[in-house]
Order: sequence, then structure tokens, then C-alpha cells
Amino acid sequence: MIRGFILIMTFLLQYTLPVVIAVLISSLYYNTGRQFSSVLENVEHQMNLGFHQENMSELLQRYSFLYQLAHDVEKALSIPSFSLLCWQWLDIYLVLVTSFKIDNSSFSSALYWENIVRLTFGSLIVIGVVSCASVIPSRVCEIKKCLQLILNSLLRDVPKNYENIQLVSSMINTEFPQMTACGVAELKPTLILTYFGSLLTYARSPQRRDDNLWNGNVQAGQKRHSVKRRRCDIIRVAVGTVNGEIILKFDLIKYLFYGIRLNREKTPSSIENILLFQEVHVIKRFDGRSPHNAKFSTKDADNDNQKENNCALKFSNQVNIKQLSD
Repeated sequence: MIRGFILIMTFLLQYTLPVVIAVLISSLYYNTGRQFSSVLENVEHQMNLGFHQENMSELLQRYSFLYQLAHDVEKALSIPSFSLLCWQWLDIYLVLVTSFKIDNSSFSSALYWENIVRLTFGSLIVIGVVSCASVIPSRVCEIKKCLQLILNSLLRDVPKNYENIQLVSSMINTEFPQMTACGVAELKPTLILTYFGSLLTYARSPQRRDDNLWNGNVQAGQKRHSVKRRRCDIIRVAVGTVNGEIILKFDLIKYLFYGIRLNREKTPSSIENILLFQEVHVIKRFDGRSPHNAKFSTKDADNDNQKENNCALKFSNQVNIKQLSD
């Protein structure tokens, strides 16, 4: 019973609640945009029929009503829109992080479909809210363009149309508020492109190789071997023999989400211990069954275990701890 209740509440919070909030906000923006569209049709009708004092006075009253309505809508929906957009941006960002960082073996089908639903809902919510809100400034721009055309026609006979010119000029000079998300971003179609562009640019940083590390003590013609673990190369190993002894060179190129998380604040000693564990593991792996025929050079077969321990100790002193970078 409790488990079912928790599942229902989790579903409501993750999917139903943001969708309901988005529908309410979008409907308010859409209905406000319809009011502006109605005034736009009236202005276009005035352009076709001619200009009369009574009609212009009525148009001015409706224009003043739109001005007050735009301020009320922007004040009422600015903070909810900002909260909803931040919620969905964070949700989609977490989906991308999950897709990039979780191991394939741990990425279940349930998590896969959950990420698809979250990514789809988040994108649709952002597109819907921004698209409905962007109708208002678009209609304001169209109305002002029509009013400017009316003003140009009235200026042909200034003495006769003086009062109408004053009314139209007053409407043109009226500055409507922009539909914004808490004043941080304007709700325009460009915000959608910025939103998807900033999220899709998230990717793993390119891997960098240090040729000096690879070629410093390993002679030409010697073989190299790449050890792969989980989704990415955690360490890269160069294998060869110099003066009859096996040499392994390690380059740490990935350090996130592999058993433990390595940070820049980690001390060199702790990093060296982790690398030493990887070295001992690789040495045992190559012992007697290496695909590159890498063997320990020893005269006495009975001393193989001792040679292996000595080699592991030597590696702990030869490890080149590079500066970790993303």
C-alpha cells in the first residue's frame, strides 16, 4: 500500500504536475494572444473602411485594455514560467548526464524508457509555453505596423486629421511589456533554439594523449595494448620489453563514475594507490596468457612470483601521475 502510494506520488510529481502547470500557463498566454489578435483584426478593418473619430476612440479604449492586460499577465505568469522552465531544463540535463555516465550494463530498459518520457515531456513543455507566450509580442508588432500605416495616411491631410493623428501617435508610442521568465529571458522562439543548443552541446571532453608518456621509455616496434573497462577507456597501457624486463606505461584519461569518483582535490598518494591496483591487476592478466606474448624475463622459472612482485613494486615508482583533466 505504501509502496503504491509512493509510486503514484512520484509519477504525479515527475510527469503529471509539470504537464498540468504547463497547460494552464500556455492556455493563459494563448487566450491573451487571442485578445491581441482580435484588436489586430479591428485595426486592419479600420484601414480598409476609413478613419472616423468614433471608431478611433473605440480602438484607443481597446488598445488601453490590452496594455493593462499585458502587464497583468506578465506579472502573474513570469515567476511560474521561470520555475517551470528551470525545472524542465534541469530534468533534461539530468537525463543527458544519465545517458552519458551510467554504465551500459546498469542502464536498464525501465531507465531507458523513463529517460525517453522525461526528455519528450520536457521538450514539449518548453516548446508549448514559449510558443504560446511568443504570440503576444508578435501580435503587438503587427498592430503597431498597421497603426504606422494608418498614421502615414493621416499625415497627408494634417489639419483635417489632427485629432486622429494624436490618437494614433499615442498608441504607437505605447510600450507593451515583454513576456519574460522572471525578467531573465524573453519568451521568444529564439529561446527554444538557445535551450536545445545549450543542452545538446553537453558532451564528454575529448581525450588527450601524451606522446612522451607513450614513447618515453618504450622502444620503437614494441607492441601496445588498450585495456577497456565499462563504457570508456579508464587506463591505456603500453606494453614492451626494455633490457629484458617488461615495461608498462599508464595514462589515466577517464576518471568519472568508475568505482569511485576521482576529484582534483585527491592527493597524489591516493591516486597512486588506485593506479597501483590497476597495475597489479594488469600484470596478473598478462602473466602466462598475454595476447602480445609479454612475459617476464627470468632465468629461473621458480622465481616467477618473486619477479612479478618486484616488477609491481618497480611500477609503483615509475608511474607518471599526470594532471587530471576533463
